Amino acid sequence: MKGSKRLFYYLFLNILVSACTTFAVLSIWDRAQGSSTGGLLPIAISSIFAQDTPTPAATSLAEVAPPLPEMTPTPKVYIYTVRDGDTFASIADEFEIPMQELLDFNGFTNPNVLGVGEVLQIPLPTAAPEAVLAPANVVIESVIGVGDLASERVLVKHSGEGEVSLAGWKLRDADGHEFIFPELTLFKDGAISIQTRVGNNTVVDLFWGLDQPILQSGEKVELLDAAGNIVSSYQVP
Repeated sequence: MKGSKRLFYYLFLNILVSACTTFAVLSIWDRAQGSSTGGLLPIAISSIFAQDTPTPAATSLAEVAPPLPEMTPTPKVYIYTVRDGDTFASIADEFEIPMQELLDFNGFTNPNVLGVGEVLQIPLPTAAPEAVLAPANVVIESVIGVGDLASERVLVKHSGEGEVSLAGWKLRDADGHEFIFPELTLFKDGAISIQTRVGNNTVVDLFWGLDQPILQSGEKVELLDAAGNIVSSYQVP
């Protein structure tokens, strides 16, 4: 009986030693081959999970993201004040647009109803690039009313062809006072008056917003474009 137990212990010890030896050999082999094969055990486990786990189908971004709304460009307009002798036909001809388009854009049905001083919106083409003009085409035409807040003003005129935007341009005197132009477009032979005093801007008059006159006889006034380049200067008489 004791011999049978001893034989059982020997067999169990032999099995345990064999299992440990086999595990050690496999571990050494796995580490030795890991640099080229990535390891046998991870590969086997990865294969099992690859077979058991379904791969989700790829989804195209076009199928998930909704289409972006189409943007409609905002039409540009020029504010025009009707003068004596103007007609819808003459204004449309001046700005090279169909008269019917001018009527429709301003809500008119009768082309014969047009009064002096009436303000019209002139639609400008959105696709055409803005004309680039030589700086000399926009000049300080004159300075009048020096020293009198009620009448002191600077007249700026566009004497060239086409159009020019004065947005971001500056008017500067010798003491460093600066006036920055708002969004404004000058057409051929168009002019704008910049008054020193407080007031409400119109299509022909802009207001500096000061409470006292600043210009003096003999000083130089400069007109600068949006990039800071001096395009015109004027010696105040």
